[in-house]
Amino acid sequence: RKSLITEVGIVTTLGKELLIALSSSKPPGDIVQRVKKESDDSFEMWWKQYPSTDMFEHQGRTFSGSRGLRQRKEECRIKFNEIILEGEHTAEDLIRALKREITLKKDQSVKDNENKMKYMQNSATYLNQRTYENFIYPKEDIRIGITSSTGAIDI
Repeated sequence: RKSLITEVGIVTTLGKELLIALSSSKPPGDIVQRVKKESDDSFEMWWKQYPSTDMFEHQGRTFSGSRGLRQRKEECRIKFNEIILEGEHTAEDLIRALKREITLKKDQSVKDNENKMKYMQNSATYLNQRTYENFIYPKEDIRIGITSSTGAIDI
């Protein structure tokens, strides 16, 4: 309720902040407002990163597109904040995952000479279907490559 616990009864990050505030001398309202402002700022950063269309230029190549990708901003804001409040992923994780997916699609487009951004989901679907989870890696950034001599995958 009120973004303090999830539907399954787990305390959210906002709930944890409130509990900390209640056990300290800081006014709880100040903590809640700060957390909400940070969340709004993080969402705006994520929103700006999300491609507006599937048309792009990368490595000197231009790829045409035909559709808008940023859709239903307020619905996305609510979903983004819900994801952050669950506490499993941070705003930085979501932004990093989005950047990874975009970079991979653009690099693959150049390699295959085909616009892979046309397969990018619109922003609302991306969050609702939790597509970002496929691109959240450990902070160390695992690199995968294929060796040319044996064809084996090095991790």
